[in-house]
Amino acid sequence: MGLIKKLFGICETKAPADHLSWRVEGERILLDLSRLPELRDEGGAVCLEGKDLQTRVFVIRGKKDAFHALENRCTHMGRRLDPGKKPGQVSCCSVSGSAFDLSGNPVAGAAKRGVKSYGVVREGEQLVVSMTP
Repeated sequence: MGLIKKLFGICETKAPADHLSWRVEGERILLDLSRLPELRDEGGAVCLEGKDLQTRVFVIRGKKDAFHALENRCTHMGRRLDPGKKPGQVSCCSVSGSAFDLSGNPVAGAAKRGVKSYGVVREGEQLVVSMTP
């Protein structure tokens, strides 16, 4: 990511190309993996916002088909997240260099507090993200 993008907090991770690939039902987010090519490979990620969500959510595919969902807001500067330079990490899209593991724990940079994580369950070709603890 270029310095200008980092200075302005512009992330590489985008919303899903198919806006029908996910929906909100109460306290859950349902994602249709068959409509989300962004999540087909390890390290693939999408940014979910709008559709009655109270907060932005970052979803990333980890190792062994594990999926992780985090609040898409760095605890240092409030910027959005991107897949990290190292596998198994996400990073803030700013110059602070904050990085978190896929559970939301800080591992590098200026952030001292973790990012909120959400439970994710895979049911066939559907991911269910629980927004409640």
